[in-house]
Amino acid sequence: MTIIRKQLRESTAVRNVIEAEKIVLGQTKTDISITDIKELKSGKEAPKERSGLIFEVTYKVDYDLSQPKGKKLGDIVVVTEIFFVDEIKVIKEILSEWKKDKKLSSNVIPSVIRVGLEQSMVEAIEQSYKVGLPSPVPLPTVRAKRKDEPDAESS
Repeated sequence: MTIIRKQLRESTAVRNVIEAEKIVLGQTKTDISITDIKELKSGKEAPKERSGLIFEVTYKVDYDLSQPKGKKLGDIVVVTEIFFVDEIKVIKEILSEWKKDKKLSSNVIPSVIRVGLEQSMVEAIEQSYKVGLPSPVPLPTVRAKRKDEPDAESS
């Protein structure tokens, strides 16, 4: 299995206007899934014994509010396309399995999800910054050292 390219296809972020006396962010829910698979049409130069697929990976972040209940602060959706090549036999097996019940064998999923997650998380962090939503991924923080705190080097 070889992933030959990834590309961002869609990226949206929405921050809702909430009119309430008190706004409390609830749980931030994230989800990543393979939402579609298409056969990659090859050009003249492509080897005849190999074929390809385009995996559509969708990453969603929902910012639910615990107060006011039932409202959302916003959401982010990132769709990435991952181009994958392998032997024709393997491609046909994957496509057949997907068309049958929208599932994949476990040996394909980790690589596709990992690549999709890398692309999507970077884009989701950027989108959250642009519209004023909290980062969907905890970012490193810096804090000042207290006077009574020992140096990290002396431990």
